[in-house]
Amino acid sequence: QDRFCVELTGFSNEALQIFKTIPSRSYDPKTRNWSFHIKDYEMLISKLRTLQAKLNVEKIPGFVLNCIRVPQDEVIIDYTKLDPALSSTLLPFQLEGLSFGIDKKGRCLIADDMGLGKTFQALAIANYYKEDWPMLIVTTASMKAVWEETIRNYLPSVPNIQVQYMVSGRDYIGDSKILIVSHDMMSRALDGLLDRSFGVLIIDESHVLKSFKTKCYRSAHHLAKKARRVILLSGTPALSRPCELF
Repeated sequence: QDRFCVELTGFSNEALQIFKTIPSRSYDPKTRNWSFHIKDYEMLISKLRTLQAKLNVEKIPGFVLNCIRVPQDEVIIDYTKLDPALSSTLLPFQLEGLSFGIDKKGRCLIADDMGLGKTFQALAIANYYKEDWPMLIVTTASMKAVWEETIRNYLPSVPNIQVQYMVSGRDYIGDSKILIVSHDMMSRALDGLLDRSFGVLIIDESHVLKSFKTKCYRSAHHLAKKARRVILLSGTPALSRPCELF
């Protein structure tokens, strides 16, 4: 969490020579990317400015740098707040994801590769902040049933009647503790969802929100502003350009 990566979209010998002058430099031959300690960020940017006539440098947004530089206190997790069926299932790296989510006060992006249990980590973070429910889960249409089954198996403290998923925009949004909708349904039923005031929001495959111009993004933005906890999941957070992360 204290390093950043630099990706060159083309060859630049001048940039490579600058990289080699940075004390914390590290090169990954597999990805062909360079990484540096965050403390050397300003030094690197300052040196790259000498090449601005030849290079277009896309810098890390200021708010991201601020988040990285905030002193990290040890996160103490009260595991008694979690359903035992779920907490006993989490692997060590998933527990690290839970710790990360709690450290960020339940507002985070989990970007593990596919098959590494992002669903379990998201539910663990959401379960930890159960006092902020109701919870809205936004996912693909094909994954709604998977989320419902996972909740029934690993959050047994939630009665089945309290778990609902919308099939059409005309479905009644009741008082269930957990509501599961597709990305498309989120946009079509936005007014009703906003009226429900969900305190916890999970957005699966959140890379679909990368364009600010889409109806899906605008709907998610409205819901996220009202929710106290927002957990984004994606196995491919940056499909083509680094700016898609932000």
